[in-house]
Order: sequence, then C-alpha cells, then structure tokens
Amino acid sequence: MFKNLFININKLILKYYQKNHQSNLIYFESFHGKKYSDNPRAIYEYIKENHPEFECIWGVKKGYEQVFKQYNVPYVYRFSKKWYQNISKARFWVTNTRTKSWILKSKRTKYIETWHGTPLKYIGLDIKDAKIGNLTNAKYHLSVKKDTALWDIVLSPSEYTTKNFMSAFNLSKNQVLEIGAPRNDLLLSNNKDKANQIKDKLNLKNKRIIMYAPTWRENQTVNGEYYFDLPFSLQKIANNLADDDILLLRMHYLVSENIEIPKNLKNKIINVSNYPEMSELLLITDLLITDYSSSFFDYALLKRPIIFYLPDRDYYEKMLRGIYVEKLDDILPGKVVEDKEDFYKEINNYLCGNLKIDNEKYNTFNEKYNTFESKNSSAKVVAWMKQNQEVK
Repeated sequence: MFKNLFININKLILKYYQKNHQSNLIYFESFHGKKYSDNPRAIYEYIKENHPEFECIWGVKKGYEQVFKQYNVPYVYRFSKKWYQNISKARFWVTNTRTKSWILKSKRTKYIETWHGTPLKYIGLDIKDAKIGNLTNAKYHLSVKKDTALWDIVLSPSEYTTKNFMSAFNLSKNQVLEIGAPRNDLLLSNNKDKANQIKDKLNLKNKRIIMYAPTWRENQTVNGEYYFDLPFSLQKIANNLADDDILLLRMHYLVSENIEIPKNLKNKIINVSNYPEMSELLLITDLLITDYSSSFFDYALLKRPIIFYLPDRDYYEKMLRGIYVEKLDDILPGKVVEDKEDFYKEINNYLCGNLKIDNEKYNTFNEKYNTFESKNSSAKVVAWMKQNQEVK
C-alpha cells in the first residue's frame, strides 16, 4: 500500500514539473546514483570538454556525493525537489541501468540507455528462471518490459550485443545505436601518460598489476543483501607475489561493500571496488582475472593476458543464470580454468612470464564482439543528441 502511495505521489510531482522543458539539459546517472563512472561519465566528460552549449546535471543517492564534489561535478540528490525539476525538463536522460517505469518520462525527453557492458550471461527477459530479489520470474520479466519501454535508444558495440539486447529488453532494431561503448574510448586511445597518472593516484607506480574482477551471484544473499564468497585464498596468491606485484580486487557494484582484506595482506592486495572508473583500472592492469563479468570484453581491446576462473561453471551456466555462448572455450581469448589448483598454477605461469596471448584469437574475438568500438563513441552519442535536440 505504502509503495503504491509513494509511486502515485511521484507521478503527480513529475507531471507538475513537466510543464517546463529545456532542450540543452542532459540528466546523467550511473548505477542508481551511486557512482560517477562508466559510459555516462565518458559521455559527460566529452561534452564538458567539447560542447559547452549543453547543460549537464547528475542524479546522486545521498551518501555517495563525495566523488562528485571531488571532481566538481554538478549534481542533485535523487528524489529531491531539484531532482524532480531537472529530470522533468531535461531533453536527454543518460543512464547505464534500468530506471523504474513509474518515474515518468516526458514525451519531449529522449532516454539514452548506455547499459554497462556486453552480456555473456543471460540478462533481462532472457533469464529463464530469474532468482533476483523477491520477485517471481513472471513479475521480474514484467518489470523489465515496463522499465525498458522508457528507452529511446540503447548503445551497442556489436551485432552480437544488438541481438541480445533486442531479446533481453524487448527492443526493435531501430532502438539500438551501434556505435560502441563510450567508456572504451579511453582503452582504445591507450594513453600512457593517462595510465601513469592513474598509477600515481593509486600509488602503483612501477607495479605489475593483476586485477580480479568477477561478476555477482544472485544465489549468494542474506536478508535481501548480496555477498560474494571469494573462491580462492588471498594468502596463497600473496605468497607468490614479488615486491613489485600487486593484486587489485574489483567487485561487482552489488557486492562491492562486502569484501574485507586481512591486515597482513594490505601491502600486496588492494580493494579498488569503490574506485570510480573501471575503464581506468583496466587501462593500468597487466593481467585480468575474471569469470562471467562483461569487463573482459572491454579488456580484450588491449590484447593483454586474461585468466577465466570458473569454479562454479556447471551450476552457473546450467542452473543459476545461463550464458549466450554455446562453446565458451572456443571464443574466450584467454586461459579457462575451473579447478582451484590449476588456477594458482596459471597465476604462477603469468608471474614467471609463461602465460602468452594468442593474437589471432584476440583479433577474431574483437572482430565479433567489439565490432563497432572506436575512439569516438562519445562523439557519436553527441552527434545523435544534436540530431534529436529539437522538440518535435
């Protein structure tokens, strides 16, 4: 009852403020107002540098404003009076996750959904038996359809992604803008000066960097909160790291606040889950360790070593979530391991210089899954905005 009352009040407030409109205003949001990151950040920073004619504002959840203050980014608190005013009059919304359908969008507003990565695991309507939150499968699918009905366009880096976005989000082909992911403009520039700046900021100068960046598991939950069980021993890995080696832990945003590193290992292992920008971390990483996370699609652009550690493979692929690719081992550009001891062995192979990349496999992978990536994805988004700026 209270939820419906809250929704109805929100709708009334939004209708009231939709009387005003501003054709040069863009509203940005990343991971429900918790981050200054990802594709929205890349687009925002491009606009800030190249298109001062646009006015930009971010939506932020209370308690997560520090990074916006740090970077001097204009923001409003979500569900505040100023937030209602800005999202109601904005010509464009730019977000990277689903926005709830009861947040009314004016007919004069264009919603640009950037999403937050190329999907390997099933997403949206393609999840056969959703075990997400307290929703039944039917209710979850209905919520996806309602939320994605708000989208005007979604960005895609490949025909593979376009096909899966269409089925997962109930979209038509003309709702997909095949221009790549703006966050990957940074990786494709492969700017060494920028990489050194990031390393200096994190006090990682002259370090060989290994990063573990897994996705989350919807079956790992307590009292409605997600957690993540590390499937290996931090101590065992730390024992084999040289003085100039460092292991970074980058958890999925849904579990990023639930990882602790033992005090005796903090000189070898750093939790960077709250670092604002994942693409910056990928840029400085020498070896990526991941599982079903979309991060490896981006990282493959750099053609650096990847270890895919899949200890729960059978359960994850056949029972928990499922994946879009049938012969996974054939397409992944790195080393695939399922056994823990084999995993430790592959890390040691890398540390000893014995883990090599297959350039041909990376080229084939990027041609299929990063087809439309360029250094200019952000510019292409703005070009689309310019074409759709005037209210019709």
